[in-house]
Amino acid sequence: MICAPLASYQLTLEDDPTLKTISLTLYIQGCTRRCEGCHNPELQEFDESKNMTMENIKDIIDDKCRYLCRSVCFCGGDWLPTFEEQLNELVDYCNDRKLKTILYTGERYEDIPEYLKNKINIIISDPFDINLFQKNKFPASSNQRVWVDGEQVDPETFAINIKRDKNIARK
Repeated sequence: MICAPLASYQLTLEDDPTLKTISLTLYIQGCTRRCEGCHNPELQEFDESKNMTMENIKDIIDDKCRYLCRSVCFCGGDWLPTFEEQLNELVDYCNDRKLKTILYTGERYEDIPEYLKNKINIIISDPFDINLFQKNKFPASSNQRVWVDGEQVDPETFAINIKRDKNIARK
């Protein structure tokens, strides 16, 4: 039976960089990158006690995406490369339900398997680098890249780049 160590999940307005959908964000337990300044350092360690069956995770998707939620965001930890098979199955499941899919990964875009790149709507790729940190900007470090339907886009075009102190969207 295929399982994934799902640490937690939440509904959020901020994980879809277009700010056009409410996202169900699935946080995976485990990441081997150990980036200094990691946003979720508590998710770096693998914890087998968090394992859930794929059917349980699909039930969460069905339950939370029944009405308002229109996208599923895969965060972590990191789904890649360790949980590639599980990610693939869940992305297919979401696509069958016409849900937008979003992946945040430290994996270089060039190293993500083509079959995954072709079916995930938005990918934020490349490892976080504390030396390239961008306060109140998206993505969190300037080396990270954003891909929409397989095309690299300028992250400045996203509404998620907000001056949080004034709550004014950047243009």
